[in-house]
Formats: sequence, C-alpha cells, structure tokens
Amino acid sequence: IADFNRRNTWDIMVSARAFQDWASLYEAVNQNIDSQSLPELVVALPEYALDWDEQGGIVDLTDYVTHQMWGMSEEDIADIPQVIWDQDQVGEKRLGLPAERSTRLLFYNARWGRELGFESAPITSLEFRAQTCAANDQFRSDTILSNDGYGGWIVDSDPQSALSWLLSYGGSAVDGNTYSFTTDENAFAFTFLKNLFDDSCAWIHTGLDPYAPLADRTALVVPGDLTEISDQANAFSLVENGDEWQVIPYPGADGLVNLVYGPSYTVMKDSSERQLAAWLFARWMLRPEIQTQWTKATGMLPLRESSMK
Repeated sequence: IADFNRRNTWDIMVSARAFQDWASLYEAVNQNIDSQSLPELVVALPEYALDWDEQGGIVDLTDYVTHQMWGMSEEDIADIPQVIWDQDQVGEKRLGLPAERSTRLLFYNARWGRELGFESAPITSLEFRAQTCAANDQFRSDTILSNDGYGGWIVDSDPQSALSWLLSYGGSAVDGNTYSFTTDENAFAFTFLKNLFDDSCAWIHTGLDPYAPLADRTALVVPGDLTEISDQANAFSLVENGDEWQVIPYPGADGLVNLVYGPSYTVMKDSSERQLAAWLFARWMLRPEIQTQWTKATGMLPLRESSMK
C-alpha cells in the first residue's frame, strides 16, 4: 500500500484497516451496507460478495475490466489462471478481482514411503489406502501397544479438505443453486475415509504441534495448506532425520484434486471517483511484479502466470 501511495500518478491515497477474522469483517460491512461509512474496497471471501450483491451494496466490475482507458488488456486477463479468474464471475456480473489464493494439500513423507515398498506418492484412493495402512502395520508389528494407532493419515476436519475429498470422488457440495450432500459420490468418499479410520489407517492427532507427526514418522500423510509449507519444512529441520517429503493433491476414484480458494477485492458502491480509485488499486495489485513480491512474502499462489517463472 505504501508503494502504491508513493508511486501512483493519480494522487490516490490508500489506508487499510485490519479485522480479527473473516466473520468480523463480514459483520462490520453488513452493519453499514446501507450507510455512507463503508470503505471503497473490501478484501473478502467470494460468498460474502454474493450476499452483498443481493443487498445492492457492491459494484459489478464488468465495465471496469473492459474500459478502454482504465480496463485490463486481453493479455493481462489471459495471464491470470482461468480457474482463478472465473471464481469472481457470477452469471453476467464480475463481483471482484482475485486478491489471494491458496490451496489445500497433503504432505507426504516420500522417503518413508519408499522404505515401506512404494516407489512414489499415491495418486488413487486405493494407493492411498495401501500406503497409509502399510505405515500403520509397521507400528503394529512391534510389541508396544500404545502406538498401534499411528502411522497413517491424520484425520482432517477442515471444510476445504472435506470438499477436496468429495471432489476427488466426483462429488460436490452443491446441486445447481442449492447445497446437497446426499449423492452416491459423496457417500463413497466419506465411506472410504471412515473405513480408513476404522481400520487404523487414519488417526486423530491431539498434540500441540501439527507438523511434528510427518517429521517424526508417526504419520505418513498429514493435511496442510500452501502457506504451511515453511512450517512443515522447519519441523523436518528440527529432527534432522534426512527424510524427504513432498506435497501431493488429494487422490480419489476420479483422479487428483486441488481446491483453489481465497478472498477477492470487492468494490463497494460509492461515488464514481472513489469507485474508480478502488478499482485502480485492485488492478495495480494484480500487476506481475507486484504479484511476484506478494507471492514471495505470503507463500500463496501467484495470481499471474508470468509471476510463476
């Protein structure tokens, strides 16, 4: 923000206000959506933008994107991964510009996997079961009863993880415009996970350090987020056991899945001048050189293909 304030040629000055969590931000906007005290720009989750749009509080950015002077070129739009660009498009409306995106992943101890007899990470649910159960069998083969539950996948209740498993089986959380979980695909996904747990190929970690089990070989696979890669790497540095680990997508019956998700820049309704100022800042944040800096600082996904090089 300081860089933009210093460099932009329009004399636009941006100031930021932080909130404790997403829910606090959402409530603050809701309480003021009919007043004149809203900020011009909000970094918010896409589902919040849907609600605010129904209340008539946000700006459709379609005309800004295509504006001859202030818009984005076709090359700029093509440089943003399609899966990310489309997330803010609802019908004919564009409710935002992507601000940041992360993805839910699985962290896998590759060296331990090879010692268990597997040449590579699992890419199907059957391979996932075989490897996690083999890790558990290693603990069951000793004389220590207290560790018989260790070795497999650590159960993860994060909503994005649950959705990733559903998608990997061809399932979904929606049917048209309504939420729906009662499908055969969803049932197969959750049955697969429940069987893993019942057969001790998955276990619930209650310790304070979520990154220790992969490094100390009490879990072959653990859940994680893109932003947690450095924390997991630090855990391996502490134990210094020489293990190699990698990030893998969610394996399922229908292939591999990575769920990409995150907040977007939402322009709130205001005067035409202030709306334009908000748009110009959001557009500036998507410049390739800014995205390169942002990605290095946050560890999240680059929002431009050219920033991935």
